[in-house]
Amino acid sequence: MNATLERIRNEVKTLSPDQRETLVAVLDFDLRGSDVDDDADPEIEAAWDTEIKARVDEIELGQANLLSQAQFMSVFDEARAELRSRQTT
Repeated sequence: MNATLERIRNEVKTLSPDQRETLVAVLDFDLRGSDVDDDADPEIEAAWDTEIKARVDEIELGQANLLSQAQFMSVFDEARAELRSRQTT
């Protein structure tokens, strides 16, 4: 392993298990994300394009209630904990 990868690996060890899980999911998506679009249904893609444009318009018009990164991570962590609790029951 090269020095950069070793440094990153050591830094990742300092993250909480939830943060490490999120990082793995993000990296996995980054690796496989482009493959997902190859088989996408054009109607679904068009629907997502419409939804994305509507959301961007709301943000630009000041109509969206945006979260800070800390608020998002709090909500995300709560949702992940809820999912985990459902899996163990």
